[in-house]
Amino acid sequence: ERRHGRHGTGVREVPADSHPADSGPISRYAPGEMIAGRYELVRLLERGGMGTVWVAHNRVLDVEVGIKLIGLEDSDDAESLAQRLLEEARSAARLGHAAIVRVHDFGRTRFGDPFLAMELLEGEDLGDLLTREGRIEPVQAVQLLLPVAHALATAHERSIVHRDVKPENIFLSKNPEVGIQPKLLDFGIARILDRPRKLTVEGSVLGTPDYMSPEQARGGEVGASSDLWSFCVVLYEAVTGTVPFNGPNYNALLRAIIEDEPQTIAEYGIDQAELSSILSKGLRKSPEERWHSMRELGEALADWLVQRDIGVDITGTSLARTWFRNPEVDSWSDISQLSAVPNLERGSGPQSVPPSSASRAGALRSTPSSGDQPADRPLVASSPSDAELLALDRLGDPVKILERSERRRMIILALLFVLVVITAAMALLAGAGIVVF
Repeated sequence: ERRHGRHGTGVREVPADSHPADSGPISRYAPGEMIAGRYELVRLLERGGMGTVWVAHNRVLDVEVGIKLIGLEDSDDAESLAQRLLEEARSAARLGHAAIVRVHDFGRTRFGDPFLAMELLEGEDLGDLLTREGRIEPVQAVQLLLPVAHALATAHERSIVHRDVKPENIFLSKNPEVGIQPKLLDFGIARILDRPRKLTVEGSVLGTPDYMSPEQARGGEVGASSDLWSFCVVLYEAVTGTVPFNGPNYNALLRAIIEDEPQTIAEYGIDQAELSSILSKGLRKSPEERWHSMRELGEALADWLVQRDIGVDITGTSLARTWFRNPEVDSWSDISQLSAVPNLERGSGPQSVPPSSASRAGALRSTPSSGDQPADRPLVASSPSDAELLALDRLGDPVKILERSERRRMIILALLFVLVVITAAMALLAGAGIVVF
């Protein structure tokens, strides 16, 4: 059981004195086991309903990675689970988004169990942060979750639906370059919308109950709008400290999701009428009445930040570049996605995520170190004004500007070279008496 009576997720930290033998069908794996001839298992990180997550040493590259193992033993739908895991690998690898955990490899162990090799992350998940802090200030919560919104928008535009967006699947990774980098985890139950066949039985209910959309709770067709609903539930919980729907048991919770209207965030003392309106639209019972897409929702949230003189998300990435440019007109390069603000300061407490010493591959929780700075320190010390962002936009594509400048420089150098050659030739001719000046 977790905060506010929420149902468990089926994944828990491995106690320090536990042994891999406790993990059922995955008990045959132990430290030192070689996976695919190149990954040596080092230590167990997590145990869940579908398998385990390990720290492993890649002997070929001499680096540590995360290995997710799924046990097929004693499973009635072993091949379905293996196919689902393969979809996770393919989905995440195709997207290549900074806010999605990177999957490097997929294969089968010598026992026939499928595995994923993933990047190893340090930090904690959003669920642990909310358990510790209770809630996050609205501006900081939106900044923190906008990269996740962009990751989901990118996935949806490629017909990939996550289907299990929740705080435990949003990992707040420590990144030496950007500070905190939110990472969306576990596309294990993602479904490709245009696939000719389905990976799940029609009518089956997947996902964590608190974050299910009404259509998902009914066991109906689930699309991108269901992810949008779940994202809004996560944001609602981040700013209020509680989920919008509750019930004494599983069935009562599903009924509340399908039938009840949530309290507004104003009823929790949060005086942000526009943000409340954005969330309310995302939590409409009918998918047709919600925001039309994650990109539209992200633009609304980004605009809400800009109105409060905030120009970047938690990673320092410009909101103007991420959400407001026209991709059919602008062709920004990767360099243009860097923060427009070189000096970012992040506080701690409810406004940012303090560092921790533990590692995680996709699902590890860790307890951050103490020594937090004052909670009222601003997340972003300064941000560009609308006028500054507009001025930057008027300059045009920075790559094209550099290319034009380089072409002009090359033309000038070529002309100077021709002039030097002509002058030298004339001097030689004059010295031979052929040409008289």
